[in-house]
Amino acid sequence: MTSVPSLSELKKMVEAHMKNELHIMNVILNSDQKTVLEFQEWYINHEYCKGIEELRQIGKNGRD
Repeated sequence: MTSVPSLSELKKMVEAHMKNELHIMNVILNSDQKTVLEFQEWYINHEYCKGIEELRQIGKNGRD
């Protein structure tokens, strides 16, 4: 079983994740329209994206 990261470790993980997101956004902003549209289609249909959205909805419904 894996241990839960400390708050400091969690912050470092999230900071690295955000840095990657900024790099990805830069790549997308510098891509041609066809590539962006193909990427968008792939992204919204990816199983991870769909799973994250399901979890968001569960969380949102739990707060209502």
